[in-house]
Amino acid sequence: MKKRIWLILLTAALVLGLTLPTALAAPYWDAPVDYSEGSRTYTNYTYYSEIAQILRDIETTSNRVQIEVIGQSAAGHDLFLAIVSDPSSGGRLGRYQAFRNTMLKDPQKAQEMMEQGNADFKVPIFINASIHGNEPTGTDAALRMLKTLAYEDTEEVQNILENTIVLINISQNPDGRIVKTRANSVGTDVNRDFITQSQPESKITVEQIVRWNPMIFLDLHGHVNPMLIEPCTPPHNPNYEYDLFIKWAFDQAVAMGEAVKANTSYNYQIPYRDRAAGWDDYPPIFTPMYAMYHGAYGHTLETPRASNEGLDAHYYAIMAAATFAADNKMEMFHDQIEIYKRGITSYFQDEKGFPEAYIIPVDKDNQMDPIQAARVVDFLLFNDIEVKEARRPFTADGAEYPAGTYVVMMNQPKRGLANTILWEGEDISDDISSMYDISGWNIPETWGINRVAVTSGFNAQLTDVNKAGYPKGTIPSQAQYYVIPNYTNNAIKAVNRLLDLDLPVGMVSGELEGFGAGAFLVPAKGNNQVMGELAREYNLEIGGVSEADVEVKELRKPKIAVHTPWDAEFVLENMGFDVEYLSETAVRNNIQDYDVLVNYYNRTNAATRNAVRGFVSGGGGYVGLGANSIAMAANTGLLDVSYNSGGSNDNGVIRVTNDPGALVTANYPAEGFGFVYRPGWITRVGEGVSVAATIIDSPDFFMAGHWRNRKDAQGSPVIAYGDYGEGKAVVFGTEPVFRAHPEGYFRSVANAIFYTLD
Repeated sequence: MKKRIWLILLTAALVLGLTLPTALAAPYWDAPVDYSEGSRTYTNYTYYSEIAQILRDIETTSNRVQIEVIGQSAAGHDLFLAIVSDPSSGGRLGRYQAFRNTMLKDPQKAQEMMEQGNADFKVPIFINASIHGNEPTGTDAALRMLKTLAYEDTEEVQNILENTIVLINISQNPDGRIVKTRANSVGTDVNRDFITQSQPESKITVEQIVRWNPMIFLDLHGHVNPMLIEPCTPPHNPNYEYDLFIKWAFDQAVAMGEAVKANTSYNYQIPYRDRAAGWDDYPPIFTPMYAMYHGAYGHTLETPRASNEGLDAHYYAIMAAATFAADNKMEMFHDQIEIYKRGITSYFQDEKGFPEAYIIPVDKDNQMDPIQAARVVDFLLFNDIEVKEARRPFTADGAEYPAGTYVVMMNQPKRGLANTILWEGEDISDDISSMYDISGWNIPETWGINRVAVTSGFNAQLTDVNKAGYPKGTIPSQAQYYVIPNYTNNAIKAVNRLLDLDLPVGMVSGELEGFGAGAFLVPAKGNNQVMGELAREYNLEIGGVSEADVEVKELRKPKIAVHTPWDAEFVLENMGFDVEYLSETAVRNNIQDYDVLVNYYNRTNAATRNAVRGFVSGGGGYVGLGANSIAMAANTGLLDVSYNSGGSNDNGVIRVTNDPGALVTANYPAEGFGFVYRPGWITRVGEGVSVAATIIDSPDFFMAGHWRNRKDAQGSPVIAYGDYGEGKAVVFGTEPVFRAHPEGYFRSVANAIFYTLD
């Protein structure tokens, strides 16, 4: 719609004087869920509703146990931590924590104190139970272990109590336990969320790992027969100090397996010993793998069955692990501290490929999204990574940086985690034939920030950072139109808030000088208070213009249907969109009630395809995510394209060329990135189809991950759009919302939604 028509519509809405709501819409998990617990899975199964009383009874009848509520799940259910140790430990937990502080700040001193007998310490063992709600034996085994340690006085129990502090996250996924599902109430597999931390359950567990720095971390799963006990097959992530880990982890695994074999009818397997590939510890997304970056000997345990004997297998394994840790406390703890010492002393820094430091600019000349850069700094701090800030301008590797620039020095105790968060990753396609899960999983490129790896020493006045400084939200003192630049997810959130208030918002179809393409225009008159509050809340530097001689698309709040996994619904709702999940049957019957369909699947049912085709031709919008969605668009004729796709587990970070002037990729850099999982690419672009992003025409287009047969994708389009009848369609061969991780691409999906609106 042209500007002059849009202005008439704006004028009628200016005098409403609406004020900004103080809170967002209802949380994403506020959907009706049947939380009746059904029948017991096996006779010794414990309902989640029984756990709180069991824990209260144990705490009041045993002086060895403290119970804490450490947070709530996505649906608001309590997560409980049981802290178990010798009664004399109760008044000394602070002293133990102080010693663990020493091991991080001065690991050499901590090792000397141990060797000289001057250290009063117990080693923490962390039991993480039933992160998958339909793998319930872990919670019941953890409760059994808790009762054993709380009340029994055997030699085994006394040995564990005298040498360790046992920490038990009783039910890591209460939502899933209640309804017997793998995922939490949002639909997230929390055991894929530990480097993303999108869910409260993963954040809570990270807080406890940082709090305790456990020496042992056991994650209780099911179901694999023979019982599976890690360590893993190759490839091992190079950011681990794997030699120190495997030195003890393998023998501990054998001890756990032999205990299972001696006390149950089950045998056991250790992937490190018994498999060549396919059960690796490479990605940092899994709970024990994440804990390994904090110095833990991390193991996933997969019990054979959801049964009383499956419960027994977990119980005997975790008791054996605790005994092994108690018997080898000094040596294992010494080597855990050695991990931190290697970091501080830069041991093998060059051989491991670690840079001297990472620089995270915040100034507009060097950072494409200062808001997201601040978020990454807060993320680093939350994960116990040391971050510093330059007090004065400095030069590193020949480049100049202003005061206020963030610096992550790599001579720090948890350098492996720092590097995992900030490196670009590596291409491991030729290293191994197959991977268990994701392998290209970085943060700077996928979260949408610039960072620089510094390879040589430099001088800078640095000070410690406790929290990130976000841009100060501002609005101009005088303007006819406010301009919200389209460079950050927060811009989309602000726009959706304005649309909730029925305030007029327009999206610049071309480029507005000084603000790039896709900027959002709001009339200034009558909206100063609202825009000021939005600017402050979302840290937006809102601009202004006295006139806007550009083509503007009037926006309205779309009603969005998602036919996707959980991630699209989660991401879009958190950006403020109104979203509803539709099954395939609901797509066939009800899609006409919506404005936009966000689709992931290639449906072969003729009625489904006809419904989608009719919906778009009648003026609806289609936004397809991933290779299957390109197939759906091509096979229904929504876009005149031919396509190809990779394997089901090909994944990683790719380099692309964006069209910064297209609405879908508005204000993305021309040289950009994308994340793929089962990649899709377009082999033929037909009439009426435009391209928003193309894989660069170079063999180096693949930056990090595992994708072996990829050469045919080089130089191919991966994001395309066009008209179909009265409607519009956009397809992404990338995965811009995959598991809620690639934050830098979220707004491209929002842009696509706005583009498809009539």
